[in-house]
Amino acid sequence: MSNSISGSTFVDLNADGIHDPNEPVAAGTLVSILPDIGVVVSDQMGRYAVQAAPGAYVIEPVADPMVMSVSPPSHSAQLVLPTDMDSLNDFGLVLVPGVQDLRATVVMDYAWSGFATNVWVTVKNEGSTTVNASALLELDTLCAVITSDPAPTSVSGQTLEWSIGPMSAGQVFFAHLVVETMIVPFGTPVTHHAMAMPLAGDMDPSDNEDVHNDVVVGSYDPNDKTVLPVELSPSEVIDGHRVEYLIRFQNTGTFPAVDVVVTDTLDMALDITEIEVLAASHAMDWTVQGRLVGFVFNGIMLPDSASDGPGSNGFVLFSIALDDSVLNGDCVANMASIYFDFNEPILTEPAVVCVQEPTNMELLEKEDVVVYPQPARDR
Repeated sequence: MSNSISGSTFVDLNADGIHDPNEPVAAGTLVSILPDIGVVVSDQMGRYAVQAAPGAYVIEPVADPMVMSVSPPSHSAQLVLPTDMDSLNDFGLVLVPGVQDLRATVVMDYAWSGFATNVWVTVKNEGSTTVNASALLELDTLCAVITSDPAPTSVSGQTLEWSIGPMSAGQVFFAHLVVETMIVPFGTPVTHHAMAMPLAGDMDPSDNEDVHNDVVVGSYDPNDKTVLPVELSPSEVIDGHRVEYLIRFQNTGTFPAVDVVVTDTLDMALDITEIEVLAASHAMDWTVQGRLVGFVFNGIMLPDSASDGPGSNGFVLFSIALDDSVLNGDCVANMASIYFDFNEPILTEPAVVCVQEPTNMELLEKEDVVVYPQPARDR
C-alpha cells in the first residue's frame, strides 16, 4: 500500500457544500494537485484518486467558466507515513444558472469505397439547464444508411432527425449509423454535417454544428491519430483557439477484444488544464495523471474485423488548447498508443500542428471566403 490522495466532485444544487442524495456527481472534473502531481480527472462516479509521495499538497478544481463557485475552494493534504491516505477531498460545484449550451459532433471512421463503415453523432448538454433538444445529420450523398441506432424520428432525403426531448445538464445523446459508401474514384470528397437544435438562446452556437470532411479510400491504416486544424497563427494561440485530436482504432485480430485502452502523453506545448473529451464510440472512463491521458474502454467486447467489419471500429475525440508559450514556427507532435487486451501497443503516426504567421496571400484569401451556414466547425 502506498500514499494516496482521493476525493469526489458533485453538483451542489443547494450550495451547502454537502453531497445530498439528489445531487448528481460531476464526472470529468479536472482537479489540480500541487506540487509535482499536476492534474487528475474525476471518473463517471465523480471520484478521483492518485498515488503521491510523502509531502504537503494543495488540491483544487481547475477553473471552469460553467462553475460559479466551489465549496470548499481547496483542500490541503499532509502525507507523512508511507501508507498515509487522504481520502476526504470532496468538492461541491455550484453551476452558473440558466445556461443553455448544446454541442454536436459527427465522426466517420473511413469512407471505404463499396464497404460498410460507421458514422457517429453525439449531442451533449454542456450547459446548466434542461433543453428540449433535437439532432440533425445531413449525410453525404455518396453514403447510404444501412442501420441506425436509435432509428431517426424522421428522414428527408439525406437528412436524418432525432427528436431527443428534454436533456438535463450533462446528459449525452448518441446515435450510431452503419453506412455504405458508393464505389467512386479514390480521393472523392465526403462531407457529413451535424447540428444540435435549438440554436436560439444557446450560449455558444458555434459548437452546435460540426462538419466531418473525408475522402473516399480503398485501403487505410485503421489505427491512427489526426489533428485539426493543422496550423494556428500566434494570435490564435494567445486567444485560446483549440485543436481537436481524433484517435481511431480497429480490432484487426482474430478474436474479440475484451478491453481497449488508448494512452496519449501530451506534449508540454499543450495546456493540460484545457483538455475536454468531446465524444467516443463506446462507453469509457478517461484519466489524467501528469501529462499522461488514458481512455479506458473496459468490457468493450470489440469484435474482430473479419467477423464484424463496422463493429470492430472505435474512436475518441478530444480538444485542447496550446500553451501560450508556443512561438511562431513551433510544431507540436503527438502520437497515441492503442492497447487491445494484453497485446503490445499499436503506435500511431504523429499528429502535427504548427504555429505559423499567415502570409499576406493567406490573409487575402481568408477575407474573400464566406462560410455558410454560420457559425460552423470543420473537421
